[in-house]
Amino acid sequence: MRLDAAGDYASVPFISSDGRRVVFEKWTWDSDLYRLALDNGMKISGSPIRFLSSTRSDFDPAYSPDGLRIAFGSDQSGGSGIWVAEADGSNAREVFAREDWATYHPEWSPDGRQLVFAFKGPGEHDIYKTSAEGGTALRLTSDPIDELTPFWSRDSRWIYFSSAKTGRFEVWKIPAEGGEAVQVTHDGGFAPRESPAGDWLYYVASEREHATLWRTKTTRGEAEKVLPSVYRGCFSPVKDGVYFLTSVGAREFELRFIALKNGPITTLERMTAWSMGRLTVSPDQKSIVFRRVDDDVDVDIMMIENFR
Repeated sequence: MRLDAAGDYASVPFISSDGRRVVFEKWTWDSDLYRLALDNGMKISGSPIRFLSSTRSDFDPAYSPDGLRIAFGSDQSGGSGIWVAEADGSNAREVFAREDWATYHPEWSPDGRQLVFAFKGPGEHDIYKTSAEGGTALRLTSDPIDELTPFWSRDSRWIYFSSAKTGRFEVWKIPAEGGEAVQVTHDGGFAPRESPAGDWLYYVASEREHATLWRTKTTRGEAEKVLPSVYRGCFSPVKDGVYFLTSVGAREFELRFIALKNGPITTLERMTAWSMGRLTVSPDQKSIVFRRVDDDVDVDIMMIENFR
């Protein structure tokens, strides 16, 4: 029997003699958000600085359109929720959470008033949206298959997402107010993101650890290859290029930038202890925020009452 309320990384369960309670081990990794300063959008200034942290996992950062706030996922309150903080890491507050379920991939609406995210309830992941100030969330998808990595179109009309409803992950889009989903890619697609001007849609070919980065005009057209390999969908398009992460060895990664006009690739930083997650670049291209996982693993003893 699967006990969904236990969440991921739960093990060693024991049931009480009356059959009403279960205790188990819950393994957690302490991941924090780090910031790298950029000089003229390119050269890295100094070392990564940890600026958003807790004793639990903090992940999936996303700068607001005005660069003044950062949305991120965190399980620091117990369940996995969506949080918003000031760009300097201060005043972090939870805006959406449901106990014992998981939320991922927050992204901002172009006006900075709403957040869209993936939420895993009793079934698979679906796409939801809520106010950036907190409140009730509106469910946008309900297919019995995982739907992940939402991204709001720059014209506010659509929300892109990844879905495996055809048997593999493809990019889809749904009206921002809800409605019928439209398939965008047909040869594989995951982690869609529009360019700042909204004229290009970028995505990786699959959810695999190493995948090709593609782009296509948002008005449709032939897809063109941008990069042969991006690590776990970690990329962020900006006005004149794309920041991305690539693996160069065991637990060794390079943060790079490709300029799209003439194609040179510049290595900005070499680092270790990276984790699956996204890059987010401030609108002024003065900083990059990412998730980094410490080596330590915490194990807590958890209990569920009246579990059956």
